[in-house]
Amino acid sequence: MDDDIKILVKIMEDNYRKQLEYYEEIFDLAQQERKLFDNFNWEELLEIMEKKQETMKKVDELNRELVPVKSRLIQLLGIKEFVLSKLKVSFPEQEYASLLETIIGKLAQTLEKLTNLEQENEKKLRIQIKQSAYVRKKEAIKKSYSLPSLKIGSNFIDKKK
Repeated sequence: MDDDIKILVKIMEDNYRKQLEYYEEIFDLAQQERKLFDNFNWEELLEIMEKKQETMKKVDELNRELVPVKSRLIQLLGIKEFVLSKLKVSFPEQEYASLLETIIGKLAQTLEKLTNLEQENEKKLRIQIKQSAYVRKKEAIKKSYSLPSLKIGSNFIDKKK
């Protein structure tokens, strides 16, 4: 049983490390996104957003892979749910708990930074969209007050009628 737990903890630790790498990649992309708001380059922004989505799909896949692992670990430890505080008490060796606690702590910190940055980016994007809409509206008003373009050339008038 102890070997099974050790293997499951190792699988989880590896999975969480991969997730951490992906979240750090997403954080880097979000920082690039923030810089692009100043120039408001739609094409590059969309490319970065697509990269972020692709990376999030990888994270989702990793989370799906963890479901049976967590389920088996819960079963082996005889606990009702996967909660770090309950795991710490239930592990036969505290080394397992500290491995998971360390990587989950790093994940939580990275996710908090990412969430804050994404919220700031969303605010900036909303402001840019409003400003862009304002500029378009202003240009439309200007056009409505401008003189119609004059045709250059001759007008043929049919005098036979």
